[in-house]
Amino acid sequence: MRIVIITGISGSGKSTALKALEDIGFFCMDNLPFALLPKFLELSKSSQEGISKVAMMMDVRSGDVRDTHFSDVKKLKDQGHQIEIVFMEATEEVVLKRFQATRRKHPWPGKLSITEAIQEEKKLFLPIKKIADIVIDTSDLNIHQLRSFIHKTFKKVDTDQPMQILLYSFGYNYGIPSDADIVMDVRCLPNPFFVDRLKELTGEDPLVVEYILSHQEAQEFLQKFYNLLDYVIPLYKKEDKSYLTVAIGCTGGRHRSVVITNKIQEYLSKKNFSLEVKHRDIGK
Repeated sequence: MRIVIITGISGSGKSTALKALEDIGFFCMDNLPFALLPKFLELSKSSQEGISKVAMMMDVRSGDVRDTHFSDVKKLKDQGHQIEIVFMEATEEVVLKRFQATRRKHPWPGKLSITEAIQEEKKLFLPIKKIADIVIDTSDLNIHQLRSFIHKTFKKVDTDQPMQILLYSFGYNYGIPSDADIVMDVRCLPNPFFVDRLKELTGEDPLVVEYILSHQEAQEFLQKFYNLLDYVIPLYKKEDKSYLTVAIGCTGGRHRSVVITNKIQEYLSKKNFSLEVKHRDIGK
């Protein structure tokens, strides 16, 4: 049986993720106490319903969120179950705006302000985040984008299905994407920002592309990065990973990271992958 456990910060989109899993055939439960999961799996084996994949959401409402419980996942894996812990989060600013927009009360017990409750909840979930199989930062995702991501990620994987690869360009000035599997720093390459005629352009402009790629170190970097991806992607695929997020960062996320990300897309598009590109900070 395949089991997906959705957990994480309130306001991060867990309900949307659970509904998206239900859309693709998962049997979904909201806040089943973790201690009851082994009993549920035992009953499922003897059921005539033929349940083969389950998704459950756990958060502070269940009163049962402890990293020790999540560590017990290993016992269930040893019994042959395929279990994935999905940790969902968003920045404090985004979570606060979401609660203010919906006028919902934060589920943290007690009489804390929303800001205090968010901070306390993050502390509680930190050990669980460290053992999660997948971390999804929904700060920049709307409901439709999150649903689409869940569908692409959790549809049945088979050897003929192309791997879903998300290529991010970003600026270190604005933080590293927390959901990245591979992070590559390209701040070592020549920076168009210090060239007056290129400063206000972006990595989508042919003049910037020509400037960066005219340097030998950029060409050598790309070739070595191509080789790295050719080596590691099959290893991820071998571990039944259906998606991969590659984040490429420069200082501001407008020039070097954009050019290199587009070149990586160009290279990988010749192979059997499903590609998506996001230039997170190109407009900042």
